[in-house]
Formats: sequence, C-alpha cells, structure tokens
Amino acid sequence: MIEIIYLVILFGFTIFVHEFGHFLSAKLMGIKVEQFSIGLGPKMVSFKKGETEYLISWLVFLGGFVKLEGENPEEAAKIGDTAFLNQPAHKKIILASAGVLQNLFFAVILLWIVFLFGFETLKPIIGNVKKDYPAFTAGLQKGDEIIEINQKKIKTWDELSNIIATSKDEILEVKILRQGKEMIFKIKPKIETVEDILKDKKTRAFLGIEPSGETIKIKYGFFKAADKAVEQAWFFTSLTIKAIYKMITRKIEPEIAGPIGVINITYKVAKTGFLNLLLLFAIININLALVNFLPLLPLDGGLVVMFLIEGIIRKPVPLKVQQALMETGWFLLITLMIFVTYKDLLRIFKGG
Repeated sequence: MIEIIYLVILFGFTIFVHEFGHFLSAKLMGIKVEQFSIGLGPKMVSFKKGETEYLISWLVFLGGFVKLEGENPEEAAKIGDTAFLNQPAHKKIILASAGVLQNLFFAVILLWIVFLFGFETLKPIIGNVKKDYPAFTAGLQKGDEIIEINQKKIKTWDELSNIIATSKDEILEVKILRQGKEMIFKIKPKIETVEDILKDKKTRAFLGIEPSGETIKIKYGFFKAADKAVEQAWFFTSLTIKAIYKMITRKIEPEIAGPIGVINITYKVAKTGFLNLLLLFAIININLALVNFLPLLPLDGGLVVMFLIEGIIRKPVPLKVQQALMETGWFLLITLMIFVTYKDLLRIFKGG
C-alpha cells in the first residue's frame, strides 16, 4: 500500500513541478493565470485564491495545465497588452520553456537527494573470470576484491569498469585483496568491438571479469552530492536525446513506455526502496522534459518553435497554419499513445 502512496505523490509532484514552471513564469511576467490544474479532464476538487482557480482533475497521471488570460486570439484582442498572445515573442518562449526547465531542475534535486543519503551499487568483487581473457591468464580469481588500479583506489564496480574501458591497451597495475592478503598483477586488457545500449559500435578494453553481485552503500557530502547530481543529470539527458534521435531515424527499435508501463515499472521499483524510486523519478522527469520539448504542437517544444518563427517574421503564425500543425500534432500524439499502450499491455501480459 505504501508503494501506491509513493507513486501518487511523486507522479502528482512531477506534474505539479512542470505546470508550476509555467505558472511562476506567467506570474513573474504579469500575465494573469486563470486556472492551474494537476491532472486533465473533469475537475475533482478546486478552490479559488486571488485571480486563479486551483484544481485537481480526475486524469491525474495524464498531465496538467495552466490556463492563461488571452490564449484565444479573439479574447486577446479585447484584453490588450496583458493578454498572453499579445506578449513579445521572447516572453512567450520563456513561458513555454519554463515547465521543461523545472522538470530538469527537479531531476537534479532528486539525484542530489539520492547521492546525499546514499545508494546501493556493486562492490568491485569478482564473481566470475572468463577463460581466454587477460584476467584469467594473469591469475585473478573469483572472490578477489580489486582495491586499486594504477595506484587509484577503487570503491565501486562502476569505477573499476570505467577505468578499464578507457585504458585502451596500456598495461594496468591491478591491486587485489585475496583472503586478507594484498596482491598486485600487471595485466594488459583485451580490445574488442562491442555495441552499446544505443547500438553504436565502439572499441573498448576488457579484462574478462564479472561482478559478484555484492553491493555497497555510497553517499556523498552536501556539495559533492550536488556536483554528482548535475553530472548524472547531464549523462541521462544526453543519453535520452541520442535515444530519441535514433528512434526517430529508425536506427534503433522504439522501446518506450506509456502511462501504463511507467506506472507498472514505478510500482516494481518502489518495492526496492524509496531512494531507488527517487532515482527512477529523476529519469522520468528528464524524459518528460525532453519529450515535451519535441518540436511538435501541442507540446512545449512546438510552441517554442512557433514563437521563434513569430519573433523572426515579426507577426504571429497564421491561425490556419497553427490549426493544421495542432491537428497533425494531436494525430501523431494519439497514434503514439495507442502504440505505447499496446506495447505496455503486451509487456505486462507476457510478464515483462
């Protein structure tokens, strides 16, 4: 039951953060916000404070919205300078981008919390040594703990893997701990061509060892955790951008999850611990931000492109063009939603 509560709170907060970005930027620029809703569809509960009605709508997991004064061209003509559509192009671009920026910032905050309070990662203990690879030839064994490579201390399997992968063909001085005794081996890695998760072929170095599966909890200080959070957020962001590009250009198979799949994955991760759930939601926020920034109406990215064009040509994009782009965008989004829902259900029924 607690997993469901976590899920509702974090999904609700993710949507709130995105919409609050639009809300806050509108307020700061003096644009009236008529409605601020978490969720879509019919309203569940609402109250009014000042000029804004705040709502929670029934379709909570499908998003939210901020309704601004003067979004309709006829309404904007009557209102004048304070209407949203009558704002300069740069202000409209800022407002359209604010939700995406808020989700990216929220992802960094979540990652900072994870690094600050600690996360489980693999210990650099060997679980298997592959035959015909350098580690086997050198004499490394199952159960050996690698504590240093080239005088650099090793705490996690990721650190170990990164050093080996980037070593090219240089000889590595590997210090291990075996039954309480330190031993040093000099090993020249084997270079192989492999595919990464995005199907790019790369050459990298291997020793031929696999982790034991034992874990260690790693945590960082206040500022180091912040630095690691920004670094990891950038890694996830760049990886997601590359993945989206490769899916669009059909270089990799589209493996994406819709609302059903995300909820299913989130529920499973919630059972493994709250910090793991925060890590997942950091990734979800980054994905949400980047998908929202695709140049497709009615997404934020589509609005930014339209306002950029408006700034260049010094007049609004004709309504007929906006309408055609909006209808095309909705058709593509609905088609995508049907596709990902089908894939979600297929994975669930197959036990994936």
